Amino acid sequence: MDNELEFKRLVNELTPKLKNALGRYLHTSEVDDVIQDTFMEFYVAKQTQHIDNPRAFIFRISRNISIDRVRRKGHFDKIKQKAIEPDSTELDIVFQSERQHLADVINKLPPICRNVFVLRKVHDLSYKEIAQRLNISVKTVENHISNGIKLCQKYSQKVSSKKLFSDTG
Repeated sequence: MDNELEFKRLVNELTPKLKNALGRYLHTSEVDDVIQDTFMEFYVAKQTQHIDNPRAFIFRISRNISIDRVRRKGHFDKIKQKAIEPDSTELDIVFQSERQHLADVINKLPPICRNVFVLRKVHDLSYKEIAQRLNISVKTVENHISNGIKLCQKYSQKVSSKKLFSDTG
C-alpha cells in the first residue's frame, strides 16, 4: 500500500461498518475472523495491483469470504433471505448490485446455455438431472456449463473494468 497510515485509516473507518453488516449474516464469533481475513486479503492484493476503489474492494472481499463461510456451514438460505430484504447498508447495496450484475450476465448467455447454467447454478441440479430434463447428453451439459462460465467471466470483466471499480470520488 502507498502508506501504512492509509491502511490503518481504512481499517479504523470500515471495521465498525463491516461488523454491523456482517453481524446480520454470520454468527457473532465469526465476524472478527472475517474482518481480519478481509483486511489481510486486501493488504496482499494492494501489494500487487492497483485498486481504484478500496472501500468497494474491501466490501466485496468481505462479501466473498462471508458467502464461502455460510456455504460451508450449509446456511445459504439465511444469506439469500437477507440479500433480498431491502436495506441501505453498504454491504446490502453491494449484494444487490452483485445480484443484478449476475442476472444481467446470465441473461446475455445463449438461451440453451442460459437454461443449463441456471438449472445447475441456481437450482443446483446435477449434470445427469439436467441432461435427463432437457433430453441432452451429460457431455453437452458439461460443455454448456463450461461455455456459460467462460462467457460470464468475459462479460463480467468488461463490466467490472468499466463501472464496478471506477473511482467516483
